Amino acid sequence: MLFLLLQTNPDVSDISAISLAVLTVLTHLDLGPTSYTSILPKDEAAPVLRDREGSVAFEGSDHELDHQYPLTKNMRIQMATEILTTLRHYPIFQEVVTLLAKHGTSSIVPLPLEVNLLNAMGTIVDRFNLMHSVPDPRLVLRVLDNSSQSFVIPDAVKACDFHHLCSGDNLRLETLGFVLSTAGRAISFGLCSYLFSDPANPNARPRLLDELLRASTMCIMLCAMVSPVNHLTIWMLYENYAFTVMTSGFSGTVPR
Repeated sequence: MLFLLLQTNPDVSDISAISLAVLTVLTHLDLGPTSYTSILPKDEAAPVLRDREGSVAFEGSDHELDHQYPLTKNMRIQMATEILTTLRHYPIFQEVVTLLAKHGTSSIVPLPLEVNLLNAMGTIVDRFNLMHSVPDPRLVLRVLDNSSQSFVIPDAVKACDFHHLCSGDNLRLETLGFVLSTAGRAISFGLCSYLFSDPANPNARPRLLDELLRASTMCIMLCAMVSPVNHLTIWMLYENYAFTVMTSGFSGTVPR
């Protein structure tokens, strides 16, 4: 179009004149309700620039995610609450993951590390009585805030102390995501099947597997919004993928 414009207007020679000519042509184009511009987001307000932590810490943070994510802050809190609710099964998780660590021969995440992480969660479970009550809103906000921070591994940290960085008072969504996935895989393998042998409740095992798969997948969704990518993220993605394949086959929906 610009080439034809120059051909039909030989007097247009400098840059400013060319720009004016192009704008003149564009003003005559169709930019009505049937044009491509109708689907573009229209945001008249000034852009809100905040760190990733802002999406957790501030009420006004919903604005910065409007065009990218369908989840408001209240929805993220609700999802994190649902994830933490799964810790009412904490004794089952402890038993199956400990048994898997005892008999498992290979794993992407070192199983003794997962046992340490799970044991460190016990202080949170006991303090907030998570086996018998709904998660405290203070705990939910703390987990979201921990997850929004960069996960830094100091050079001096020992392997036996690694769990202190991402469990207990420093509990993160990534930790919950891959621990719940590992527990789900262990249950799928048939470990501790006697825990689900009650004839009066024959669907206890499949219901728990569905709950764990849902919770670990929600961890991935939330981490994609609030957590900088780190080692825990990779472990969580792998464990959730393996768990999804075990429960749903290769036709299952795997988060990308």
